[in-house]
Amino acid sequence: MNAAFTVAMLAGGASRRMGQDKATLCIGGQELGERVLVAALLAGASEVLAVGGDGASLQEQGWRHVADLWPGEGPFGGIISALTVAANELVVVLACDLPEVDDQGLQYLVGECVAHPSAMVVVPDRDGRPEVLHAVWRRGALAVLRSLFDDGERSPTAALGRLEVHHVSVAESSLRDLDTPEDLAQYLHDHPEADD
Repeated sequence: MNAAFTVAMLAGGASRRMGQDKATLCIGGQELGERVLVAALLAGASEVLAVGGDGASLQEQGWRHVADLWPGEGPFGGIISALTVAANELVVVLACDLPEVDDQGLQYLVGECVAHPSAMVVVPDRDGRPEVLHAVWRRGALAVLRSLFDDGERSPTAALGRLEVHHVSVAESSLRDLDTPEDLAQYLHDHPEADD
């Protein structure tokens, strides 16, 4: 796999359910945003973008911070923002609350995208639903996504119906996200070594 790719982490959510900024949530001495960044760099990303969120904190972690062009409009706007500014055709879009995201999984996703050049999105499925915030999007999908967004669509999952999609399987653990204090408590229960 020799394709250049960007990793874009969406950090603009309000984190209402968690009650604090998830990208700076510390687990095992490392902030969640840092965990995503390390996986991105180890996977070989030539560009790392954090979309939205607290720019100063994210830049301190090592991200290039870029604005969410539609703040408060949900992750679909964040995906479009990432694709708009990314330097590479392949953009791995990730949530900021993935404690076990791993570089090999990201390399696999990019490799699948390279192997399926007609696919506009390569997305893993969890429990029968696509994980669009752990997927590779081609910048070539931008026109379709913008058209849908401009027409009022706010669900990136709904956009998959308008694009050629390649579905893959990845390690379930790498898709685990932390949306609520209960999720965090369960994760720390399952991984006592990660408790600060």
